[in-house]
Amino acid sequence: MLTATDKKPFLTNAEFMAFLQDLAASKIVRVVGSYAKGTQNIKGTLSDLDLWVLRDREGMDVVKSIFDAHGVEWDSEITGHVATPRDAQYMPIPVEASYLFRCKTGRTFPLSVYGVPFLAYKQD
Repeated sequence: MLTATDKKPFLTNAEFMAFLQDLAASKIVRVVGSYAKGTQNIKGTLSDLDLWVLRDREGMDVVKSIFDAHGVEWDSEITGHVATPRDAQYMPIPVEASYLFRCKTGRTFPLSVYGVPFLAYKQD
């Protein structure tokens, strides 16, 4: 297992899929934002994968441990939010995870991201 200081220079496709699989298996994240709306990568922009973290700080601790276990580089400028480099050379889809993404009303539905099944949340 990697430590928090063992960050990888980039993730291969297989490493990225394993990272996503662990996030999905944690059952404490929901896909929100452009991927949940089906509007990702419109007009050639590189959309990030927004993950709403359930259980606030406890959930963020789990998410950070998954990032660290996979050697994923991340940064946090505010409490309750982490983000990977916004660079397609680092990983196929940049990832942001936060418990600050507050979703009030909507529905949960299954969604595949990079071949990995997640639960997504779309506001009504």
